[in-house]
Amino acid sequence: MKEPVQPPTLEEFLACCRSACEFLVRDYGFELLNSPREYNEFSVQYRKGEIGVDVYGENWGENASCSLFRGKDELDLVFLMPSKEPRSKKRIKVRPGQLEQVQILALGLQQRAPDFLRGDFTRFDSALAEWRRLTRPRQLTEAELAARRLQQAVSVAGHAQKRGDHAEVVRLLEPHAEELSPHQRRMLDTARGKVVSGTAVEHPAKAMVQRPLGITAMSLFFMIGAEMALLSAVSLTLPGTMLDAMWKLNSRAYGKLVAMGPPAIPLMSIVVLCCAASAVGLWRGKRWGRVLAISLLTINLIASSLNAIFGAEPRTLVGIPIAGALIAYLFSSRVRLYFTNRRSGA
Repeated sequence: MKEPVQPPTLEEFLACCRSACEFLVRDYGFELLNSPREYNEFSVQYRKGEIGVDVYGENWGENASCSLFRGKDELDLVFLMPSKEPRSKKRIKVRPGQLEQVQILALGLQQRAPDFLRGDFTRFDSALAEWRRLTRPRQLTEAELAARRLQQAVSVAGHAQKRGDHAEVVRLLEPHAEELSPHQRRMLDTARGKVVSGTAVEHPAKAMVQRPLGITAMSLFFMIGAEMALLSAVSLTLPGTMLDAMWKLNSRAYGKLVAMGPPAIPLMSIVVLCCAASAVGLWRGKRWGRVLAISLLTINLIASSLNAIFGAEPRTLVGIPIAGALIAYLFSSRVRLYFTNRRSGA
């Protein structure tokens, strides 16, 4: 068995093409262009008026092809070859190399396309028309269009089911009820049951537009926190007022803030702004409000845990499960759905 032929170099390829296709210039008056095909330097181009012949390499030195041109029309040389060539009894064990393919194409061009080279386009037009017929996009039948509509409806309904939007599932699948598979039929029946029981979401654009009670409570919680932080900042700024009485509830925190000195007031001001912004964001259903609330609760959770671990403030143990429960609530699917649909413009 012969070894596969190695791909030729660029110089070898171009020299072979020019030698094999020299008859185009000598016998038919073509001109060899100096430039190769666009994006393929392994190519030669011959032109005569609106007629053109290109021979070029493909597949990284594995194959060679030949294209015929008339104006903007292009056709591969193989379409002018006879449809049935007699087979050789000798079995070819090794595929011809690229240079040998170039010589075969040149010989085929001489023997099978002399009419085209002389300017007779009868067979060229016939082969081009057949090629366009074979490659023309096929018009879909009504049954195929219906199958595509069903496939699209099932796909969108699947996403709606994951969102809990059962009314949308019914709207999408109801027109195709007779064509659904058993699994798709169960999806439709389940969604119908949810709609009848009143637990279905009407539409993704209208889903969860009503603020959950827990979000309302958390918004009020952060607003109260902002007010308390504001009173603390005022108390630190103006010591000796009636506001000092509130520090009796947490004298240790007051001592730490006083020990910080002037930086304590900007710190409390930042707490005021963050709590107020979180309260407004939660109340208005803004995604950034949820993110800010989670961040503040996470910071509080970490601080309480560190205080409890190092024994600085054992009472902070009470706040750890509360902060954890609030964070878990903000990550619940119901709350995420509410903020997602509010963000989409509901």
